[in-house]
Amino acid sequence: MKRRLRPKPPHFESYPQLNELFNQATKLAGAGGTKGSLDPAVADDLLGKIDEIAEIFWETKQAA
Repeated sequence: MKRRLRPKPPHFESYPQLNELFNQATKLAGAGGTKGSLDPAVADDLLGKIDEIAEIFWETKQAA
């Protein structure tokens, strides 16, 4: 059974852009993004979103 990770409500309060970051990263990783393109700029955009999510992740881990 696949487990879906969901950010906790306090994370959305502290980081209101979190949901949009996940949506953008998912779209960039899909067929309309890196799967359907050989453009390095699209891959760089995806990596940028992943880096933003990672920063938030580590900030929430330090606060816990």
